[in-house]
Amino acid sequence: MFTHPDFFSGRPRAALEQSRPVPTTKRLEVYVHLERAMLAIDRLDETISDRLRDLMDSVWNDLSDEDLAWLNQRASTKPKR
Repeated sequence: MFTHPDFFSGRPRAALEQSRPVPTTKRLEVYVHLERAMLAIDRLDETISDRLRDLMDSVWNDLSDEDLAWLNQRASTKPKR
């Protein structure tokens, strides 16, 4: 499970670089930021978060195989309510 304190603090690149060797592409950084926003919005309005999730598909589709592998190996990032 990814537990680095910077991961959800708005500094994902620092968290990625300090925790373990992982891809640090700009697209991965963008995706992590969007994912964090989507999870926060999901607590307020599922309709808006669903729209954002749909828009994120294009970023997901452009990620490298290495980035996708890193994202897929993570534990759930859904915040506790």
